Amino acid sequence: MERLSLMVLTKRMIADVVVLAVLVGGYTLVHVITDMSVSASRVTGQYFSVAWIIMMALVASLRAVVGLRIASARRLAQLGIIEWFMLAVVANLLLAGLDVWWHPEYNLKTVLAFGLFPVILPSVITSTIVYFLVSRMTAK
Repeated sequence: MERLSLMVLTKRMIADVVVLAVLVGGYTLVHVITDMSVSASRVTGQYFSVAWIIMMALVASLRAVVGLRIASARRLAQLGIIEWFMLAVVANLLLAGLDVWWHPEYNLKTVLAFGLFPVILPSVITSTIVYFLVSRMTAK
């Protein structure tokens, strides 16, 4: 029994690392594309918040389905919501750190202050709600 739970924990951790890689990789790809194209920079500048919220919601729904495939226990599904919330916060903090790295004229306090209400909070709240709804709908 303990071996199974260790296996489940390992699979969930791998899924979390993949989620972080997808979110950070997607954000990095958008950053590279916007650096190469003025028109892409204009589009992402206008619609970044909406695009990021949609991306977080899509990844949250996929992570909810994967989480239930790994372990369909009801208790793990409830803990998955907390796990997703923390994962979403960590992903957004990583992206804020990347912004500071890419733009040395910014500092972390500025990036978090200007990104908190238009991007970070809506994406974390929306993706957590999506995670909850998808995990409820797909639970056995």
